[in-house]
Amino acid sequence: MINKPFMIALALLALTACQGDSAVNHETDQPLDSLDLSRLAYEHQIACRNELRSSDDTFLAAGTPVAMTGVCEIARDVPLFTIDWPGRSADGIPERHRYYRAHLENNVEVATMKKGQRYLVKGRIAGGDETMCYGAYFIDVESFTAID
Repeated sequence: MINKPFMIALALLALTACQGDSAVNHETDQPLDSLDLSRLAYEHQIACRNELRSSDDTFLAAGTPVAMTGVCEIARDVPLFTIDWPGRSADGIPERHRYYRAHLENNVEVATMKKGQRYLVKGRIAGGDETMCYGAYFIDVESFTAID
């Protein structure tokens, strides 16, 4: 009998094997939304836990576009942003894993964000050696808009 985490890890491994080293065209790619970012972070976390990936792996290419919603958790020059998880029961992911964050970087205007305010943030996955650190993405912010 194959358990569920193993099946998820196997599917993730097959998906990454199919992608290979293909070039990413950032001009035509649809941006990843809050659900995409949370799902990908969860899949990466499971693969690391099952020792199929290293936690240091860059699993999203630098420059991948994002358009996510969430709440400014800590307002400062590089705000910590809690990514929304749309829907209550998405893809069978346990409730406790539906909570990922982003460090919003490389835009001086982000310092004006207010703690507790919900925003739509558009940007790109930051370049460098890591996609995430301790469950938080690094996002180069192009624009943001307060919502609610």
